[in-house]
Amino acid sequence: MRKNKMMRAASALLVAVLLTTSTISGTFAKYVTTNEAKDVARVAKWGVELQVAGNLFGENYVNTIALDDALSKDLAVESKNNFNAADAGDPDDVVAPGTWNSDGFTFSINGTPEVSGQIKIDKLQVQNIYLAKGTYGMMVPVAGNVVTAENFDEFDALYKYDTDKYVKATAFEAVQYFTYEDEVELTDVYYPVKFTLGGTTTNYTPAAVTNVDTLAEIAALVAGKVQTGVSGSLDVDSGITTFTLTGTKQFAPNTTLSTLGLENERLTWAWAFEGQNDGADTILGNLMANVNTVVKPCEGGYELLADKDYCLNLLFDLQISVEQIDGIATP
Repeated sequence: MRKNKMMRAASALLVAVLLTTSTISGTFAKYVTTNEAKDVARVAKWGVELQVAGNLFGENYVNTIALDDALSKDLAVESKNNFNAADAGDPDDVVAPGTWNSDGFTFSINGTPEVSGQIKIDKLQVQNIYLAKGTYGMMVPVAGNVVTAENFDEFDALYKYDTDKYVKATAFEAVQYFTYEDEVELTDVYYPVKFTLGGTTTNYTPAAVTNVDTLAEIAALVAGKVQTGVSGSLDVDSGITTFTLTGTKQFAPNTTLSTLGLENERLTWAWAFEGQNDGADTILGNLMANVNTVVKPCEGGYELLADKDYCLNLLFDLQISVEQIDGIATP
């Protein structure tokens, strides 16, 4: 009996010790809450690729075109025409009938910037070679001593310069005489150099060019892809069209700029060698050379052309910029 009491006492003591141990152990435990803050950043992507590359005109051209005609087939030979043009030391580039440029200018706006931005045309000027609607001819000087008092009446028509125009001579005089030659009549403005945007260079010949337009209309098309409110003003004296542009094209972050339609756009041109306006081409060539005097009909005779009647120069001046803007872009 005494032994059982001692065993029960020992068991009770062991339980008490264990309870005490648990309580003490619990006293030394702690709450632990763990958290971590971490952030990284990088420079936002810009990556705008803007390029206007190439040469639209040149100092000389040497082009060879194979002629696929019946004569060539019968003779089993390849007939060729060579259209050659070169300046005479003048620093300006030249164009002429039968010349073209299949490489031209390439416009390219690419990239997907991660910031708002805007595309704007800082400058856009163009100039077209043209001959206005009307009738034109050339006063060709007659060599000295060819016209005499004795043979004057044998000439169909002779002209002399009187004050401000060429008038028909009615009687022999000791003056410089002219004959009126190579008349051409244009029912519309003549633009000899035809331009195309987005043309192909495969088998490129003047006859193969399609969708051609004047350079001014091509420039307006290019400008309209990146800006609104495009309007051009022609300087009659110089023939230069200067474009005024408003409504800058803005883009939001992560905009793919190639969707503007100016990804590798190619501007090319051609001046056909043979066409329905060979006479007009001759007039333009003589105006440039000033070999023969180009005139147009006026009251009582023929007068020299005014500046607004023609232009002998081509110009394409385009300056584009792409820049980041402050604030939210408004497309």
